[in-house]
Amino acid sequence: MAMMISKFHRLIQSRLLWFVFLGVVVIVFVFWGVQLPPPDAGREPPGWLDGKPVPAAEFAHAYTFEELRLRLQHGERLRVDDDLAEAIRQAAWRRLVALREAERMKLRVYDEEVLRAIRSIPDFQHNGVFSRAAYGHFIAELAQWRGLTERGFEQFLREELLLERLREAVRHTVAVPATERDARLAELTARASAAVVAITDADVEDEVEVDAEAARRHFEADPGAYRVPPKVRARMVFFDAARHEDEVGPFDEEDIEDYYHTHAARFRRLAFDPPEEEGQPARPRWQTVPLDEAREEIRGRLRRQAAIARARERATDFMRLTAPYFTAQPIPFEEAAERLDLEVQVTAPFARGEAIPDTSLSPRAAEVVYGLQPAAGEDLSDPLTGDDGVYVFALEERIPARIPAFEEVAEQATEDALRARLAEARLRRAESVRRRVLTDGLPLAEAAEAEGLTARETEPFDGFEGLPEDPHGPAIVQAAEGLNPGEISEPIPARRAQTLLVQVLDREPGDPEAFADLRDRMQHLLVRQRAAQRYEAWVDDLLRRAEFRERGAASAADDRG
Repeated sequence: MAMMISKFHRLIQSRLLWFVFLGVVVIVFVFWGVQLPPPDAGREPPGWLDGKPVPAAEFAHAYTFEELRLRLQHGERLRVDDDLAEAIRQAAWRRLVALREAERMKLRVYDEEVLRAIRSIPDFQHNGVFSRAAYGHFIAELAQWRGLTERGFEQFLREELLLERLREAVRHTVAVPATERDARLAELTARASAAVVAITDADVEDEVEVDAEAARRHFEADPGAYRVPPKVRARMVFFDAARHEDEVGPFDEEDIEDYYHTHAARFRRLAFDPPEEEGQPARPRWQTVPLDEAREEIRGRLRRQAAIARARERATDFMRLTAPYFTAQPIPFEEAAERLDLEVQVTAPFARGEAIPDTSLSPRAAEVVYGLQPAAGEDLSDPLTGDDGVYVFALEERIPARIPAFEEVAEQATEDALRARLAEARLRRAESVRRRVLTDGLPLAEAAEAEGLTARETEPFDGFEGLPEDPHGPAIVQAAEGLNPGEISEPIPARRAQTLLVQVLDREPGDPEAFADLRDRMQHLLVRQRAAQRYEAWVDDLLRRAEFRERGAASAADDRG
C-alpha cells in the first residue's frame, strides 16, 4: 500500500498535472546562437481582433514568450520545425487574447511577486540562496537568443503569473463529484492480469513480398510523403578560434576566481551519500568542485573565450568591408574574403531544422542562415559563433521544394512499402486470432496457438504501478482499462513494429482502504484536469467573441523565411 501511494504521489507531481509556471520551470539549457527577429516583426498586421489589426510587434512579443516558455521546459531538445512553429503561433494568439482579457479585468502582478518568483527558481540559487551571478549569467545568455534583457525576462515572468491567475480563477469554477472521484480511484487501484500476444514482422514475413512495381505503386499513392523540403546553400567564411589560442593569456587569479563564482552552476557535480539504512538507495546531492580542482579547466575556458573573441574581431573586420550597415561602399563577399586571405566555402544544401553541414553552429544559428533572402542587405548574416570559431554567411541560392522522381527514392519507397505491407499482415493475423476468441469462444492462448503464435501472461498490475519491467507495459495497461475478465482488446500498434492483442484474465476491485490516503490527491488531480479543459474552452470563446481572423498562414510562414 505504501508503494502504491508513493507511486501515485510521484505520478501526479510529474506527468498528469500542469502546475503553476514557477513550479515547473527549470533553466535546462544555454541559449545557443544569435539574436533573431521574432516572426512578423515590423511587417503588416498578422491578424485582427475585435475588428482591429493587431500590431505586429505585439504578436511578435507573444510568439517570443511562448517559444521561450517551451525552451525553458525542453532545453536544447527543442527543435522548432514548421509544425512546431505553427503550434507556437497558435499558442501566441491564445496568450495574446488571454492577456488582453486580464487587462480588461484589471488583474495585476506586482513587482514583489516577480521578485519572489525569480528568487524561487532553483537554477538561480547557490546553496539555497539567490545568486545574482547565476541570474546574471542566464540573462547574458538570454540576450544572445533574441536580445531579451533582464527587464524582458521579468516581463515574461509577470505575464506567466498573470496567466496563472486566470487559470486559478477558472479552477474555482470547477467541481468534481465524490462519486466520480471514487470511481476513478477504483479503476486505478483495481488489479488485473492479462494474456498478451505480440505479433512481430518475423511472424508474417513469409506472407509479404515487395517488388519494384509494388514500391512504385506505394510511391504513387502518396508522392507528397517523399517531398524534398525547400533548402538553402550559402557561401561561408570561417574564423578559426584555434589560430588565436596562443595569442591570449595568461590569466591572473582574479580572472579565474571571477569566472568560478560567475559560473558556479558549471562546477556542480552529482555525489552520493551512503544510505541511512542497509538496503536503501544512496542519496544523491549536488556538490561544488573546489576552485583548486577547477583552476585548469577555467584557464582552458578563459583561453577559449578569449580566442573566440579574437575570431569575432577578425569577423568584424570582414563585415566592415562587405556589410552595408558598416560601410557606405560595401565590396562583394568574395573580394572581402580575398583581401583578408580567407577561403570562401559553399555549404551543402540544408533544410529548415537541419544543422549546417561541416560547422559547429547550433540549430538556432542554422535557422538564421536558412532565413537569408536574396534582397540586398538581407543576404548576409551577422557573425555567428560556434564551438570552434566564428562564421559569416552569404546566401548562395534558395532551392524550392520539389517532389522527386520515383527513381531517386526507389530504395526508400521499397522499404516503406515493405513496412506498410508487414503492418497490414500483422493486423490481418491479429484480426484472425481475435475472431477465434470472439466467435469460437477460445481463450487467447489457444486462439494464438492455432495461428502459430504464443501468448504470455502478465504479472498482476494496476493503473498506478503499471508493468514497469514489461516492454509493452504502458500499451497493455491502457488496453486493459475498461475491459472485463474474458474481454479482448482491438489490435494495438506497439513498439518495435509489433501488433498486440490483450485479453483481461481477471480483475480484483480496488482496495477501499487506499481511498482515505488517495482521495484528496485524486480530487485535486481531477479538478486540475477539468480546469485545464475549461480554461482552453474559455480562451477559444474569447477568440470567437473577438472575431479572431489571422493573416494567411502560408504567407506568414513565407515571411519567416
